[in-house]
Amino acid sequence: MTKDSGSTGSGGTGSTGSTGATTAPPVTEAQYQAALTATDGALAAAVRNVGAARTPATVTAAIDALRQSVDTEADRLSAISSPVPVRDAHFSLVVALRGLSRELSGGDLDPVCAGSSALSLISRGTQLANVRSAAQTLATADPAHPYTIGSFAPKSTNDAKRRLGNGTLIKRASGGLGQLKISNGGSTDSVISVVPSNAKKATVTVYVRAKGKYTVRGIRDATYRVYMTSGADWDAKARTFTRDCAFEQFDDTFEFTTTSRQYTIWEITLTPVVGGNATSSTVDPDAFPVG
Repeated sequence: MTKDSGSTGSGGTGSTGSTGATTAPPVTEAQYQAALTATDGALAAAVRNVGAARTPATVTAAIDALRQSVDTEADRLSAISSPVPVRDAHFSLVVALRGLSRELSGGDLDPVCAGSSALSLISRGTQLANVRSAAQTLATADPAHPYTIGSFAPKSTNDAKRRLGNGTLIKRASGGLGQLKISNGGSTDSVISVVPSNAKKATVTVYVRAKGKYTVRGIRDATYRVYMTSGADWDAKARTFTRDCAFEQFDDTFEFTTTSRQYTIWEITLTPVVGGNATSSTVDPDAFPVG
């Protein structure tokens, strides 16, 4: 290996290279609005994907995809030479998008379990407020051309607190005589799914509020596994709690049989009981059977 000494060059006059960068001419008003519209559309699609997520893992993935989209669009807009009257407003929009990306990568998503709560959390962020402000400034910076962007940004909303009534049957059992008595002594609402041991879909699913009790009737003879999920804010469309969620399964199975004289009645308690004889295990949220 060799290492050459730096060249010192000779004295005398000579030509020097150009040090200035060539600035691209501004795009036309129509081209600029088209770029803003494209950004709006790309980010709106990413926001919709966040809202559609229904498990903690898919929420995390959708938010990461949204962050990447924000980075991409910020880079694309940064490369544009905007019309002169809105140059400062354009710069502010790019800065706000950069800030939104940082906020999305550093947000506290631990209590979030589904997309609707994720969007509420994002909507209240400081950087998204900056994006809305930049969009408003851009709309008025040139009275002759009210540029529009920002429809992708969800309005600031508080966390929802949706609940079903105690004993609401999300999926109703039919045809049997078996019963399952449920006691929820905990401080959070729960949803219980009764699933045949050889199936993946529940035969009955019921909502039991905190401190509530309910008896499920009409369970056919078979051996079942019992699953439970608990949390806050039940999203009926996503069929999951959107915050502070937990997913579990009773380790034992439950056999229901009917004779000419009797039928099976099982009783379960959803909170730990001193001297209780049932244990449970954590379940992958993606595998939780609601219906």
